Amino acid sequence: MSAIAQRFLSPDNPNPIAQFSFMAVFPAYYTKDNPPLDSILDAHVPDVDLPMDQCSVPEPAFVSLTQDTPQKAARISLLDAGDMFLIQGRQRVGIPTRTFPDLMQVVDGVMYTASHRDGLAFWPGKNYAIRAMGTDEVAGFEVLLEAPEDLGDVRVNAISPGDQVPVSAAGQPLELTWEGPGYGDEVIARIRWSSMGLAWHMVCRMRDDGAYTFAPDVTRRMGAGGGSRSDFEMTLSRVRQISFRARGIDFGDFNFVASTGFFFRFEEPQ
Repeated sequence: MSAIAQRFLSPDNPNPIAQFSFMAVFPAYYTKDNPPLDSILDAHVPDVDLPMDQCSVPEPAFVSLTQDTPQKAARISLLDAGDMFLIQGRQRVGIPTRTFPDLMQVVDGVMYTASHRDGLAFWPGKNYAIRAMGTDEVAGFEVLLEAPEDLGDVRVNAISPGDQVPVSAAGQPLELTWEGPGYGDEVIARIRWSSMGLAWHMVCRMRDDGAYTFAPDVTRRMGAGGGSRSDFEMTLSRVRQISFRARGIDFGDFNFVASTGFFFRFEEPQ
């Protein structure tokens, strides 16, 4: 289950574009070779297997043509947990059950999705409860989690992306700063850009202490190969998580993510 508060900073819009959404799925797998569900449903929840304060190597973002065919993939059924509600204070918003159509004979069942258009509101630092009423497949449950603070004043080399697109030099340190209590959360940076006709991406996992510096060798790799002529999109996410169990659910996670997105650039090579 994931509650995701997103905003995007741009000098073209003085007011940040903000959205708040919720999604829940309860997958039952029918083989031991379980494919990552996020790759199918694109849950937008950062889950990074990196040491703290390190970045992955930049990689092209493409789908391998040698991947297994749908006939060889694991069969996944998304279970029905009954009526579900998101509760914050006195506000109680029903999360609709939506039928997930059979996807290439790989996934079928139901999923839960709602957004700010359905009445959801993001209140940083407030307690949120997810309550499911249960069915014959899944017992009713309630999970409580405090929403993280948003990232506040985000800056790249002391420049706010909401005022102007920050410009840096490849091979030079790039300083990222943000605000927040830093009470033990972690912050994930996802960076995307285009270079040599391909889409590229990299991920960094950082302590939530308000600052991180991308080392010169990291910015050199990002700015190489024509990437300097492309806008880079960064999504910075503060992640909070709690695990839970219920009859019919062997293990589950409730993730709360507060993210800020923006563009930055590298200088043209001389």
